[in-house]
Amino acid sequence: MLCGEEGRRDLFRSLFEISGLHTVLKQDVESFLAYLSEQGVDLILLVEDCVQPPTDDVLSILKSAGSEHRDIPVIVVYPVETPPEVALQSLHLGAYDYLVEPFNEIELLTKITVLAKVKHAEDEFRQLAITDKLTGLYDRRYLFIRMNEELSRARRYSRPISCIVVDLDHFMSVNAQYGTDAGDQLLQMVADTLKSAKREIDVLARLDDDSFVLVLYNTDATGSMVLASRLHNQLHDLVLPAAIGYQCKLSLGVATVEAGPELTMHAQELQQRAELALQRAKKEGRDRIVVYSAEMAGDVFER
Repeated sequence: MLCGEEGRRDLFRSLFEISGLHTVLKQDVESFLAYLSEQGVDLILLVEDCVQPPTDDVLSILKSAGSEHRDIPVIVVYPVETPPEVALQSLHLGAYDYLVEPFNEIELLTKITVLAKVKHAEDEFRQLAITDKLTGLYDRRYLFIRMNEELSRARRYSRPISCIVVDLDHFMSVNAQYGTDAGDQLLQMVADTLKSAKREIDVLARLDDDSFVLVLYNTDATGSMVLASRLHNQLHDLVLPAAIGYQCKLSLGVATVEAGPELTMHAQELQQRAELALQRAKKEGRDRIVVYSAEMAGDVFER
């Protein structure tokens, strides 16, 4: 909530305590926007006569085409005797609703509670729509969205970016010999190992049945190789209770680009470079790590 006047902050704080919702109040635009950039929220309440710059400007920032906050519902509270055309302007700018003081407190609490629950449910549904059911990782479709975002960031700040494709060797034989439940357990164990190894900023997804992708922002060739070697060793040590005697073997393909403003590469190209290195690892006997090099550009990509 963005509100500058102390007495009114206390009023709204009391109302929110009744609703049981966790509330954070900010009295200036800078700290308000800074908080939004660091924390997720389900609802924003703007109190018009306390906002500098005016609410219209704040709404324009929140609802702009490139804003990461544009899907958060906003309710605006206007002071008494606000002209209807002024209040209506907030709807044109993207606010979900508005109230003019004096307002019915029960009405405000109802709007806030319902909207917060709807937003939370939408976020959960959106997360389910972009994740793999078995492992909880991002799915293939969302992977490429995130990869393109990371490539854009790498271009903007001239940072290296790497991609590692991890593929389980002879995974189908696990299903055939030990059953699909054992295969699912293995995939979950691999996913958990990869989750533990990655940084918060890294992107991790399940690419296909038995392969995974890690996208590493600001990671050069040396750093990506260090991580690939560590993953290879850790996954080798997995013990699968449902498959006594099984030893996890895997091939990894690694690709790195030094990004800058001139880089025009898209997500699919970076991922394909890592997959060409993976294919070379399989041709050379599997259970190894291969780094992409320019001479692989002539290889036929197979997936």
